[in-house]
Amino acid sequence: MIDSATLKVWEERLFKDFDVFFFENKEEASELLPREGLVMTKEEFKQDGSFYSMDVNNNLTLWNLKKAANYVGVLPAGLFAQIPLQQQMRILQEQVRLGRGFVWTDIHIEELFRTSAREKKVEIKSLLQEHFLYEAEGLAVYFIDQINWSGLSGQKKVFFIQTMADLFIDPAPAWEQLPLSVQNKIRDQYDHLMDYINHFPLINGANCFSAALAMATEDKELAVWIIKQWVQPQALLFGLEQRNYERVEIHSGNILTHLLEDDILLWKKDGALIHACYYLGENYAFNKNGQMIFNPWQIVTVEGLLQSWEGNVEIYRKKLR
Repeated sequence: MIDSATLKVWEERLFKDFDVFFFENKEEASELLPREGLVMTKEEFKQDGSFYSMDVNNNLTLWNLKKAANYVGVLPAGLFAQIPLQQQMRILQEQVRLGRGFVWTDIHIEELFRTSAREKKVEIKSLLQEHFLYEAEGLAVYFIDQINWSGLSGQKKVFFIQTMADLFIDPAPAWEQLPLSVQNKIRDQYDHLMDYINHFPLINGANCFSAALAMATEDKELAVWIIKQWVQPQALLFGLEQRNYERVEIHSGNILTHLLEDDILLWKKDGALIHACYYLGENYAFNKNGQMIFNPWQIVTVEGLLQSWEGNVEIYRKKLR
């Protein structure tokens, strides 16, 4: 599913030429970071386009940061390696505590790769220990940045990327295993989106909302543009309204019994729209599970989505003209 051109782009975009670290307060950041680094509030960091980007947000999974991460330190690539090991460990332990991505402990690794095949799990653990391990006084932390990433061979980079991507792929049938009616529907109505089905995006950003809205867009050129965008919840709802979609009332029963081809399913939790997919018929939907490069566009079963996503499900259907 990951072609060589995509892998090449990912290799270059996965880690930036600067390191980002998070701290609870300014004093801690000042104590642990070299004076050559930059320290700013989290709000300032998010407003700084030179550091905060879609890639940084997704690669470091910044939505998992704890609220206590109030300050941000930015170091040019290579400077972290010059810090004494004890100081490095304190910085990395703070990143683990605050939830920054690509800083892992052994517990994180076991949890992250728990579904991987045994041989692959052994190989990824060996790679991490050889290239990304920081260890002192019985403590071990794995930290990946541009410097140690650039030290990997091309083969090891591909293995790491493919192993990470495998974690985000939903169980899904191969194209030839889909019902013939679903295959024909896609060929006839969505031939312009065939290049996206069961493929990964080149860059971060494209999400479930853009996937659903693109499928509901009749203009083929516009659909191809939309599917690659980072669409916000309100933009999705407004887009559905423009395309004459309206909410269908569901009073009881299995939601699958209410679905019609071309419906859009929306998941809401605590009043917030969290997921969307496009229904193709026969229990299959076009879906993307997130905005990361590791989240592919897939055709999956609605039953599987209902098990994976929590919240209340709403159905939107195109009005008859």
